[in-house]
Order: sequence, then structure tokens, then C-alpha cells
Amino acid sequence: MLSVDRVGYHWLEVELSRRSRGTLLDSLRHGARCAPAAEVLELDLEPCDRRERPDDRSWLLRVGGGAPRRHPSELAAVEEAYRTVHDRVLRLAEHEGWLRLHAATVDLHGRRILLAGRSGAGKTTLAAALLADGWDVRGDEAVFVRDGIALPLARRLHVRPATFDLLPALRRVPDPVVLPYRPPLWTLDPAALRGPFDLRPAPVSHIVLLDPVHHGPCELSAAPSGDVLGSLAAEALPYSRHTGPAVRQLAAVLREARCHRLRLGDLRDAPRALRTLAGDSVPGISGRFAGAAASALRSFVA
Repeated sequence: MLSVDRVGYHWLEVELSRRSRGTLLDSLRHGARCAPAAEVLELDLEPCDRRERPDDRSWLLRVGGGAPRRHPSELAAVEEAYRTVHDRVLRLAEHEGWLRLHAATVDLHGRRILLAGRSGAGKTTLAAALLADGWDVRGDEAVFVRDGIALPLARRLHVRPATFDLLPALRRVPDPVVLPYRPPLWTLDPAALRGPFDLRPAPVSHIVLLDPVHHGPCELSAAPSGDVLGSLAAEALPYSRHTGPAVRQLAAVLREARCHRLRLGDLRDAPRALRTLAGDSVPGISGRFAGAAASALRSFVA
């Protein structure tokens, strides 16, 4: 039996074989602590035996103790492992009534803040900037919500090489795993910079909708809850098999959270703009109209 390291994903514990240490499978390892899960998934990765075929660059991935599957490259094998883990987590979370949102999560003085927006809006880059500034970044890709409570998905931050030019402090993050895309993708564990932390559910205090990048200072303003609902729904509903419950969960998370819009400019200015969310009197539109907006959205997608 292989010796393993366990990595938590809330509803799923992933057992990574220790002989796979030093491979790209390390990109699934993270330092966040999750509650023990009932379901376990085993992953093992190794190169094919090259004694007979020295030019063979294929890799073998074993999932759940099954037969190994050959992949043309180490990266292709890790991509399958990543999809397998996250598809399984999504299925288990949905079974318990959680809805996946495409948003980064940060905690500021006891307040949970979701950074939302379309793909490419700058969520990961902003999360990396806040991490470099000393913030408690809990995730950059996905968060699960249920009854107004948010539970971030543990994952390394995925950043491009240009991000290091904008945020030199990220170079201090130890043990990055570099995925050989073009350009390469650096995976950084927030716990490696800030220390291990517990991933716990917490009410959503603020939702910040990111506007496309522009020049100049960052500008935070109030946003209609309907705009935020539409943005969240566009990213969340394609992943959900049940539209009605999904819309209800969107409405629940917006009911108490205050909604904002951030024009993302100079990254060095972003912490200043968002730090105002720590106050009780920060301008923002509450989600008290989210129920009506959700009803309209339900009619539209029906």
C-alpha cells in the first residue's frame, strides 16, 4: 500500500501518494485546513517505465485505486486529476444544497467579502494583490453558498508571470508549482505565505463586482443588487442542474450582503479601496430587493 498525504476539499479528502511528491500533482496540495470528509479519493502519478523506451514521455495516473491511465504528458495527467477532484467536489456539494459561485473570497476583520465578475475581470490578480498586502485570502476561483453562508474552495492561486512584475512580494511565496502552459502558470499556496488557516463557513458581508481593468486609482461604489445577481447567475447557473434552488441560493446570499462595484485600476491602490469595507457605515446597496430580482430571473430562465 502506498504512503499518502491527505488534502481536504470539504466534502472530499484526496489522498496523494507520497511518491508523486515533486510532480505537477503537487499543484493540488494546499495548506488550508478543512473539516474531515466522509468520502476519499486516491490519486497516484508516476512516469512510465523508460528503461525499454527512453523516448517515452507519457505518464500514468491512477484514480481511486483503479487501473492506471496513460497520458501523453505530465500536464495532461494532472489536468485530468484536477477535473476529477473538482467535478467530484461539485457533485457532493450540490447534493447537500450548496451552490458554486465563481468568485474569490477574502476575510477582513471578521467580514467575508466575495470578489465576483466575469472570467478575465481580474479576480485572481486582485486576490494575489491582497495576499501580497497581508490580507486573509481564502480562495481565488470558487466559493460555495447556502442560506447566505459562504464556504470557499481550497485552491492554490493561479497566476501568470506578468503578475510578479506587478506584485514583486509574491516572489516570497515558497514552493510554487509551475504548470508548463504557454505562458507558464504559477500555482501559489496562500498558506505558504500567511501560514496554515482553517476554512470555515461564514455569512457574506459584502459582494464586490469587478469592472474591467482601467488606468488610474481603484474606485469603489454602491451597486444595484440586480446587477450583482445577474453577474453571479451568469457564472453559476451553467454549473447547476437545478435552476430553481440555485436562484433561491443566489437570492439568499444577496439578502443580507451589501453590494458594490470596483473599477479595478492600479493594483497597489486596491487594498486601500477595499479596506473601507471593514467599517459599518460603508456605502453599498443591500440585497433587500434580491427576492424580486430572483423572481424575475427565475421567470427568464424557466
